[in-house]
Amino acid sequence: MIKAIIFDFDGVLVNRFTELSVESFCRTNHIDKKQFARISSQAAAGLDIGTKTEYQYFKIIAAQLNLKITPQEIKKFFITSDKKYIKKNKEVYSLLNQLKKKYTIVLLSNVSQELAARLNKNNFYKNFDKKFFSYQLGSDKTDKNTWQYVLKKLNLKPEEIIFIDDSQKNISLAKTLKINCLLYNKQKNLKKELERYS
Repeated sequence: MIKAIIFDFDGVLVNRFTELSVESFCRTNHIDKKQFARISSQAAAGLDIGTKTEYQYFKIIAAQLNLKITPQEIKKFFITSDKKYIKKNKEVYSLLNQLKKKYTIVLLSNVSQELAARLNKNNFYKNFDKKFFSYQLGSDKTDKNTWQYVLKKLNLKPEEIIFIDDSQKNISLAKTLKINCLLYNKQKNLKKELERYS
């Protein structure tokens, strides 16, 4: 019997706003997107698990790309851009509120401390019974320790949970732990997908 539903945030509850911000930054500063993606991927190591600050991340970006703007200016650009581009998935939020009547609704997000604080300030996290953030756990959704901690805190068995994420990589590990998983696709009807478990 399903007792809890765990939602991913970026790409499920909201659009992939961070990708739109990156595109805008690259366009504004005449940076090749592939080059930015490669450097950003290396620079972001530790950001979501709380061992690196946004300033440290943007400092590496500025140095590696030889930018004539400061890490603080880059951060300001992304804060403004994220605010401009982020949009709630109204259908999923509406469904989430219906599901709250029957299930424990949980958020599990790979996110930096500073971005999480901004999202929380703008009320993106208020609908959840429980919230788990990678920066607090020191591990992300691809780490077994994350799932062991979440299961323990929820006091539930893997088969009593449904996990919804738009990343196959994130879902793969959860599946090996016998957690019910749904790969989110905005073209599919999430409500109908969930009905298979009722």
